[in-house]
Amino acid sequence: MRDRHFSKTNNDELIKFCRGTGLRRSELAALRGSDLITKQQIEEGISQLSGIPEEQRTPAETRRLEMLQDTRMFKGEYFIHIRSGKGGRERMSPIIGRNAEQIIERMRETPQDGKVWQHIHQSADIHGYRADYATSIYKDYARPIEEIPYDRVNQGTGRRFQSEVYTCRKDEAGKKLDKVAMLICSKALGHNRIEVVANNYIRGL
Repeated sequence: MRDRHFSKTNNDELIKFCRGTGLRRSELAALRGSDLITKQQIEEGISQLSGIPEEQRTPAETRRLEMLQDTRMFKGEYFIHIRSGKGGRERMSPIIGRNAEQIIERMRETPQDGKVWQHIHQSADIHGYRADYATSIYKDYARPIEEIPYDRVNQGTGRRFQSEVYTCRKDEAGKKLDKVAMLICSKALGHNRIEVVANNYIRGL
């Protein structure tokens, strides 16, 4: 059994950290003290890159600018900088939840080039904590489904429909989710497709 040798008490700080940041195991292992980023630092980066004329920007600068601008979707003041996530993608994940202060403190107390986590227990359910993080973000931003406008018309039936509502498949078939909140959630997790978030992370709504 996976949890037999895993003490939730001994790993309490790790669990809280994961639920508040949504990092993958490899991202946790690579995390350094210098990867705590403030909203102000992000805005300074946006200003700097926006100052380069579009035609003079390198593809890398354009990608970075878009990644930094994505953080404007989030309410938080503090972010974790993922230098190389899945597929080598860079992202900023907002620090959320009631343990945010504890997470920020741990980051601040880690030397700039020091590892934040020396050891990550192999039985820790990292995917499960990412799902908790995703669900918290979704709940924080989601609109009630009945309040999302019927803004499009189906050309075949002539019926109006909600283009910003996602209908789940697989295990959650028929459940409806807010696409805008799903996009915010996918940006935080480092995924490009919102259906990945619906099918693998958002739980128990």
